[in-house]
Parts: sequence; C-alpha cells; structure tokens
Amino acid sequence: MSAYIARHEMAHGVSQKYIDHKTGRRKELFSELERDCSNIDLDLFPVRDLAETMILLDPQAAMVETWESWTAAMQLHSAVFALSEAEKGSVVECLIDHKVRRLKAPGMLYCADPDNWENAFLLAVVCRDNARAEALCRVPVERLRQAAEGAKVTYNEYTYHWISALQAYVNGTPDLVDELRRAMELSSPSRGAFGGDALDLLAFPPMEVFRRLLMGDSDKFNEALVYALESHKRYYDERKDDNRVRGIVPLSLLAWACLAYDKSQRSPDFRLEVESEYLPKHLVERSWYGEFPV
Repeated sequence: MSAYIARHEMAHGVSQKYIDHKTGRRKELFSELERDCSNIDLDLFPVRDLAETMILLDPQAAMVETWESWTAAMQLHSAVFALSEAEKGSVVECLIDHKVRRLKAPGMLYCADPDNWENAFLLAVVCRDNARAEALCRVPVERLRQAAEGAKVTYNEYTYHWISALQAYVNGTPDLVDELRRAMELSSPSRGAFGGDALDLLAFPPMEVFRRLLMGDSDKFNEALVYALESHKRYYDERKDDNRVRGIVPLSLLAWACLAYDKSQRSPDFRLEVESEYLPKHLVERSWYGEFPV
C-alpha cells in the first residue's frame, strides 16, 4: 500500500519574523537556565512549540534550523530528568543548543512527570539519540508518579503502563507484552479512563501503531499508521474553530514512523509506505543526523 495523509486545516499560519523572534527568545531562555533552572518547566512548552511551529514554514524539515529546533527541544526535555534525578545542589552538565551548560540540580522537579517523560523519549527517538532514550528509560516509573502527585496532577493509569512498555522495549525486559496489553486495555473509557474522544482518537491509535511495529508486518503497520494519522486529523478538524494552531505534529506517530524508516533500511521485507504533512520527510529519514553534536 501507499498512502498520503494531508494535515488538518490550520486556523492561521506563521511568519518568518515570528519564528526569528521565538528563536531569539529560545536562546535567552537557555542562557537563563545557567543562572537558575528551578523553573525549567516554564521553558518546555515554548521550546517544543517552536520546533513544531517551524514545520509550518518548513514542512519537510529541509532546513538545518528546523533540525536545530528539534534537537534543542530534545536536549531541554531530557535535561529535566537528568536534573531531577541528580543530587540536589550538584552540577549537571547538559549539552543544550550547541553549548555544554553547567546546571545546578534543584532537587526533584514536579515537571519530571509522565507527560514530559513521554515527550522527552519521543523527541529522542525522532532525533535518533539512543543514549538519551536509554537514560530516560532508567528513570523509575514511580518517580514519574511521585512528580505528578507532587504537582497534584492525576494521570490515567494506562499512562504508567504505556511508559513501562516503552521502557521495557528499550531495556529489553520481558514485561513488554504485558505492559503494552495492559496500557491498551486501560485506555478504554469502559475501564475508567478519562479524556473523552481523545482516548479513541489520540491515545489508543499510537499504541496500536507501536504494537504493529513490534510485530514486524509492514502492511499491518502502514494500515495502523494511516488510521492513527486520520484519527489525529479528525480530532483537530473538529476543533479548528478555536483559532489556535495545534496538532501540527503527532509526536508519537512521528517517532514510530522514524523507527519504521530505520527498520526498512535494515530489513528489505519491511516498508514504510505512508507519507504525510504530519511526518516531515527529513525528520523521518534522519537527513540532518550527524550534522552537529547533540
């Protein structure tokens, strides 16, 4: 099969001037981290949002500046967990935006939670940073739960099993199948999960895509990926009247497409046959990988 999925209609576009302003602000944020990183949580959204927004100007991620934005987002998200796991007051060296920065660990960060862990992990997958992905998979799931509880944020229970499945995948532990099955089962509203139609359209489909990737059947994988992309599009199509630019890149689906592309390069029997505005070509094909140290 071969399929192409267009992106949902955006409420408005962005200008190069806007991108330049946000890029300058990103550099300021990173410089401020070296003075005090206790509020690093405030930097996560703008930095990741810039990486996604750049895709509107550079849909295929053909520019090195887009790659810089994505690697910077990965570096910052991973730094959250390096800092949170370090002894309070110790100095943690983190490469962020082409510079090794000496950051003072503030103690446990409440933003080192399940949502930011998943973003950090998926960004590492997209950027093909195995070392960061492996480091993230050494963070105990219970630490993520503690961070969420400290911030008084409640997550669906399936989230913790989903993260456990991803960690099992990277760590090569035998609980992968059980954790993935449990996550998929618990993501159903009938099992008490909350989130409305986001569960069916945004939460469950990426798990199925991941499952199909593990099984190694490229036809089934491509079918699941098409369905997941169409579900993502449907979700944001139904919310296009709120005048916000959202859902530019479904990060989990991009990450699994990246793994599928890499698998296709190793195995001639496996093929990635889905193209989409949601899956920037040069991120999927790691065209800029190795351009500079990350």
